[in-house]
Amino acid sequence: MEMPIIRLNGSSYINDMELRERYKVYNDSCWISLLSLVGNPEGATVAVDGPASPLLTMDLEKRLKTALEEDPADFLVVDMCYTAGHRLCVWKDQVFTKNPKFEESRFYAEHQEEIEEIDVMRDRNFDWKPYMDRYLDLITKYFDKNHIILVKSRCPKWFVTHKHVRKVQKKSSKVYNRRIKELEDYFVEKTDPYVIDIYSQYFLDFNHKKGYTMSSYEKPFYHHARRLISYIIRYQPEKRVFTESEFYIRFGRFIKYYDNLFAKNNTTLFMDDSKFIDHLILSLGRPVLTEFEYDIVKIQQEGYTSIQEILDKYDFRFSEGLRTCLKVVQAVEEGDLFREGVRYEAIYEYKMKIVKVYTELVKKELEKRAWLDGTIYINEVHAGIFDAMMRALDAGKEKEAKKLLFQAAEEDFEHDRIKDCYHKELEGDKQLAPIRALNAFYEPVQVDLWGSCITREILNEDTGRFKIGKYAYRNSFLFAFDEPIPYDDAKFEDLSLFENSNWRVGYIKSAFHKDLPGQLETTGSQWLLLDFYDLICDVVKYQGGYLTADSEVRGLGFYKEIKEDCELTTVEDVLSDEEIKARFETFIEFLKRRYGKQIIFIKADVKLKFLDYERRKKAIRGYKQATLKKKKAFLQKWQDYFEEQMNCHVIDYAKDYEADDLCVSGAFMVHYEKEFYEKGYQALLDIILRH
Repeated sequence: MEMPIIRLNGSSYINDMELRERYKVYNDSCWISLLSLVGNPEGATVAVDGPASPLLTMDLEKRLKTALEEDPADFLVVDMCYTAGHRLCVWKDQVFTKNPKFEESRFYAEHQEEIEEIDVMRDRNFDWKPYMDRYLDLITKYFDKNHIILVKSRCPKWFVTHKHVRKVQKKSSKVYNRRIKELEDYFVEKTDPYVIDIYSQYFLDFNHKKGYTMSSYEKPFYHHARRLISYIIRYQPEKRVFTESEFYIRFGRFIKYYDNLFAKNNTTLFMDDSKFIDHLILSLGRPVLTEFEYDIVKIQQEGYTSIQEILDKYDFRFSEGLRTCLKVVQAVEEGDLFREGVRYEAIYEYKMKIVKVYTELVKKELEKRAWLDGTIYINEVHAGIFDAMMRALDAGKEKEAKKLLFQAAEEDFEHDRIKDCYHKELEGDKQLAPIRALNAFYEPVQVDLWGSCITREILNEDTGRFKIGKYAYRNSFLFAFDEPIPYDDAKFEDLSLFENSNWRVGYIKSAFHKDLPGQLETTGSQWLLLDFYDLICDVVKYQGGYLTADSEVRGLGFYKEIKEDCELTTVEDVLSDEEIKARFETFIEFLKRRYGKQIIFIKADVKLKFLDYERRKKAIRGYKQATLKKKKAFLQKWQDYFEEQMNCHVIDYAKDYEADDLCVSGAFMVHYEKEFYEKGYQALLDIILRH
């Protein structure tokens, strides 16, 4: 069979599908807007004088008709990315695409002052249909509907970098998506082509070879689209629109981004918990998914609808570990903690997410037995030890139970504390002393947090030693003692204004009410963990008061409603040094009265560069270096001032570490290397638990 010939009209979006591996491909009319490929027959005619790139010649001389005749193709593959996203240049009633080749051309240099630009993406008054009609009139003379393939596109809401999934911050994405939809809908209406509509299943790829553009997708997208194009070319099916997802691709991407998806609570981007196979995947753990990826894909293909059906029918010849894990999930979900033949310890061996349900089961069993007085201090990290100790005591193995108790010590200094707990419990029921001592040992220290992700990420290293009383976020102490700011409290009932987050409502409501100090008075926490990142956040002046409002806050719906009445500024622009010192005095007086000396100040350091995923240093994105230097100096100045005025514990490690793109929230001026958070957590243990 002769190799089919394909002509591409569009952008790198389709060119990057590597169709050359299977077909002869003409891409000399790519990277040109479809609106300028044919041009205006009544406009000026341009002849290229001298050497020029084929792309530039194609656009200037409007050579598409010639190319279609001289180099005929069997199929036309089209996308609208370049057409929606690039400006047109109008000269003497003729249109050209403003791409890099055009801007570098002698023609552009000679006629720049005569050229008028059209912003196709944003200009709602621009009537693009006559331009598109000229293109459609031409291509439909050479290709019927069964030989035209449209690959749809949008700018997604998410992008990926390395193994992280993050939100796209491009302000132009909405207008781009609106325009490209209009172009695609019109194209479909006029030509009835085959349509590949799978863009919604994929994200932008920051590390793709073209960088961060609105049509630069993850690699699996191109493989998926290429397979669909090949299918259409080979079979020319009756079906016109292809939207189906491919499970094994989605599953592989889920595994790749697994840790970040769970850390940022974004698993719904890939998995629908109401579907059996997705729910099962969410109940397992990454080690299970990676080791038995082939088996899980096979199980999905077989269409099993229950764990029991899988256990009865699937061939586990080379995947006994998967059978073990499935039995655990089945037993735990059915509320059975003592099912014969089930190895519950596999939950920890395979880091299974079913641990959350399992923990509740163990807790309910302990409550039913009434072995422990008061609060049961059990969490997902420790549930397995409680379970193992229960089983040991049920079997009359008190020595084993005691051994499990002392194995709970993760730090050397914790052995003495366990001894104290154990000897105290021996004064009562000796048989239950090990499990009661374990519960006493796991009683967490309650702490309040006043600061940012710097402190919160340190506590994310915790395995249950600490409990958060109050997390005071985006609520700078400089303004926390001011008078309340007028605002319609009924707005706080509308969660849609706060990304459907009760937590966001809480901290923003507190910032308006100025009631944070009162809230901290009543938490009962013994310690305060503190950082000063809020000092260098943007400040919003509203109704005579001040709010800490970084870009995250300003992106919320509530802020967009009041934006016109807000003045964006900074701390140093609204407060003099003397005013800042006066507010420090109020703050310090409150801290000493509320927490005494049980305060841990975590110093931050503004970074000008970050380590990318290949560990190369790059400039922090989104800020000028001068701005970062100014923030760095301002923060350091007032951190040092506070340290001089306040006799408290200080953790000062940030200066020793780089900003890191591998941080769970990505590269930022105060997002540090993993070791910073690990070392900071060890410092908390030393200060608080050795206290």
